[in-house]
Amino acid sequence: MNIDMRTFRLIGMALLAIMASVNFTACSNDDKDVNSNSLEGTWGLTHIITETGEEYEYDPFNPTPNTDDELKVVFKKKSDNSYTMELYNPSDSGNWELIENITGVLNQNTFTYSLEGETPRTLIIQELTANQLKVKGEIFAPNEIYTFIRME
Repeated sequence: MNIDMRTFRLIGMALLAIMASVNFTACSNDDKDVNSNSLEGTWGLTHIITETGEEYEYDPFNPTPNTDDELKVVFKKKSDNSYTMELYNPSDSGNWELIENITGVLNQNTFTYSLEGETPRTLIIQELTANQLKVKGEIFAPNEIYTFIRME
């Protein structure tokens, strides 16, 4: 079998392209561990994208009195991967009022919790920085995307 230089170069370039594409796709890490120290704290809802693509903006520092679609969340670590999640809605006076205290489990980037008498819900943490928390899951409705800012 006689391979000329041109064919050899073509095979080499094809192998190089395959190796490069495998190398780039293997770098993805969808199951990033969340720094639990960053999760703890008080978070105010600033933005929701619904399943239908509708978007809503909120100001957690100026909640609208007596609404149930504005939200403040406080995460507190109980043990290695167990947390409490306190949910607050604005009261009649416009202050934040505790409506639910839930215990959940953080596993990598997934927070799983149950409301009394309901099936477990999950929140997938898509982004967590010192000042922003972005989750996808069900707080009000399934598969919505919620963006929070750190309040404290």
